[in-house]
Amino acid sequence: MYCTITFGRIIIVNTIVSLIIGTLIMGLSLEKEVKRKLIRTFIKYILPFCVILFVVIYNISNMRQSEKSDPILFGEQFYSYLTVVIPLMDNNLAYIDNNQYSTYGVIFLKGILNFLMAFGRKFGIRFPLFEQASSIIIHTEEYVPVFPGRVYNAFVSIFFAFYVDFREFGVFLGSAFYGWIMCKYFKEIHTKNIKAIAIYLWLMQSLVKSFFRWEFVRMDYCLAFIWLMIWIRKKYILSDNTQIDIG
Repeated sequence: MYCTITFGRIIIVNTIVSLIIGTLIMGLSLEKEVKRKLIRTFIKYILPFCVILFVVIYNISNMRQSEKSDPILFGEQFYSYLTVVIPLMDNNLAYIDNNQYSTYGVIFLKGILNFLMAFGRKFGIRFPLFEQASSIIIHTEEYVPVFPGRVYNAFVSIFFAFYVDFREFGVFLGSAFYGWIMCKYFKEIHTKNIKAIAIYLWLMQSLVKSFFRWEFVRMDYCLAFIWLMIWIRKKYILSDNTQIDIG
């Protein structure tokens, strides 16, 4: 309902990605008989559900285009989203370089800092770098003409956030740290730890949207991690598909 009202599609994409990757992860660590049951479940329930979600995305995309005077086909929309990243990032990098902005790690951690600043403002605490980072994020939301008659915004990739913090060194350091975190939790899913699997699926959402933006600038994305850590207990899946709780 929310996606239909707002014409948003990213929630549906996250659902499809999580279902498919979650199924693949479970299949890596199960015995053959249980794996066969999982495959049957995937074909019977999960795959049709993903197809339905894709149809919803298709219809929402067409609904969004129907409001425009010169609508484009779904395939053209998909292609455009894959190609606008470079020109949009180039436009925003020029803005950063011309104004000589550097946020020194604030954008990297902005989603978490949002919590602290929400309380800090109540006591009159101001953090100039945080305000600067917020204005930069707002600037990326401004629409820029890319194709004739077409304007786009926000697609700046994860490298933009790394660059704003520490320029080329930030791109190298941020990419290395992000890769290390992804690798760490990819290895942990083989331990059949449910919490590690949940964290990995949460991280995969940021990887899928890495061409879009650095997800950790969003407070709601970081809030999802906090809720995940609070509510999902550390359990292990045994070979007979049962679970043990270790607290």
